[in-house]
Amino acid sequence: MARGRPLQPLRISPSERERRLARTRRHKSARAVALRARIVLGAAD
Repeated sequence: MARGRPLQPLRISPSERERRLARTRRHKSARAVALRARIVLGAAD
């Protein structure tokens, strides 16, 4: 049984997706920023 409020689907534009992917690949990105980008990309799929 689902609990809580219904969630809206997460939609990101292709340019935003590319920007998030770039953050996950950069070696100089902070670990937390890269993790957050991976979480957003996973939720958008």
